[in-house]
Amino acid sequence: MKKTLLIFSLILVISLFMVATTQVSGSTSTASDDSRSGDEWSAGKPTKKPNDHAADASGKDKDKGKPVNIKGIIASSDAASLVVNQDNGSPVTVLITADTRIKGGIASLLPGLQVGVQATEKDGVLTARSIHVIPGKPAKTHNGGVVTDYQPGVSITIACKDGLSYTFLLAADAKILPEERVNLLIVGAYVTVISPRDVTTTDLIATGIVVHPAVPPGQHITPQATIEITPQS
Repeated sequence: MKKTLLIFSLILVISLFMVATTQVSGSTSTASDDSRSGDEWSAGKPTKKPNDHAADASGKDKDKGKPVNIKGIIASSDAASLVVNQDNGSPVTVLITADTRIKGGIASLLPGLQVGVQATEKDGVLTARSIHVIPGKPAKTHNGGVVTDYQPGVSITIACKDGLSYTFLLAADAKILPEERVNLLIVGAYVTVISPRDVTTTDLIATGIVVHPAVPPGQHITPQATIEITPQS
């Protein structure tokens, strides 16, 4: 009787062990399957790695070209391209497209102005994404010379030491100093013209004229050429 009971107990323990093992194995298999997307596996597709999207984005950016920033002075420009003399002295040509953003429009890109260009480079070709003119800080210059033409309230032309003549437009509030020499401001007088120079305009504007009592020695100059400035509309 005791022997039969012992055999029955052993059979029961072995059965319970086998049931427990089967449940653990099934649970592990289910957990492994649950980590995969049902839609992807039903379609027979592998799970996409997180880095795959980054690789795609990198490829698209590469197609657009390498970003390049350019700064310099405009040498020439037209509707299709811009030539810039960079700060290091080397010229560079940048293409202009319908997508290029130009602050002030294409008409604002005048030779001699300083610009900043955001471009992209692909296969050695630069294409402008945006272009903006960098305003120059006005600086006062003093130009001494002999008066060759004077139109009160309008303009004054002087012959300078470099052998050239320069015509300045008179500002509305231009001052003639000293006041006691106003009547001496005539053709042949020696003057110093005070003019703020601004790279955003080609006009020479006189804000002040200093009349000297006499022409300094060696300043009786015959101009070789005349530089005249036409007022901008």
